[in-house]
Amino acid sequence: MTKSMLVLALCIKVLVLSACTTEVENTHEASIAGTQEQNVSIGELDAANEKVKLLKMRGTIIYQDFEGGFFSFIADDGSKYTPQRLAPEHRKDGLIVELSGEILTDMMTTTQFGQLLKVHTLTVLDASKTRPPKDTSI
Repeated sequence: MTKSMLVLALCIKVLVLSACTTEVENTHEASIAGTQEQNVSIGELDAANEKVKLLKMRGTIIYQDFEGGFFSFIADDGSKYTPQRLAPEHRKDGLIVELSGEILTDMMTTTQFGQLLKVHTLTVLDASKTRPPKDTSI
């Protein structure tokens, strides 16, 4: 019985030490990544910001009543977007707008509706066809 206890104790020690080693390696890798991020100069950041491609398009803000309800943007060419940072005064179903924004590829939403679009500017072209969102409450 002492032999089996010794083997069991040895196995536990190996598991404990291997868990500690993984934690140290992950911490070390995170530390290196943080150091590399801090070494980026202001000039490099400005150059990266200039690479952001702003799209300019016309379309309609439409309220979608699935996934809890949200406002979408459907461009005149039929492209579908989930706008991020849409101001409350622009959250009107049927609002025709022209906007500029950038496609966000490093984020996800629960809407699963087109691409995520970070709105930079928005101009209302026609508010005459707006309507209140459909009431889905029973």
